[in-house]
Amino acid sequence: MNNKKLPPIGVTCKIAEKTQYFTHDKPVGHEVKMYAHFTDDRWTEMAAYVCDKGKVGGVGVARLFEYDDERSLAIKEMMSFGSVDPEEFCGSLYDNGWRKKD
Repeated sequence: MNNKKLPPIGVTCKIAEKTQYFTHDKPVGHEVKMYAHFTDDRWTEMAAYVCDKGKVGGVGVARLFEYDDERSLAIKEMMSFGSVDPEEFCGSLYDNGWRKKD
């Protein structure tokens, strides 16, 4: 069972793979923007997407899309502040506004 979630509406992501069931006019790796979520008549959760110009789109299931969730984006941002020295890294995070939430 695939537990991957659909990308949020409005997020730009990449086509991750092709399948025999869904054809894409865009190749694997092409960026698309999530337009809507819906459930088909077999209760499959799907997402509609449009290309970068908003003129051509398609639909797909969660595994067909790659995107960074909020946690991944936050980690990437944090990693950009520091060095390999843990104390220096933590100091850099603090200096750049990171604070533990209660």
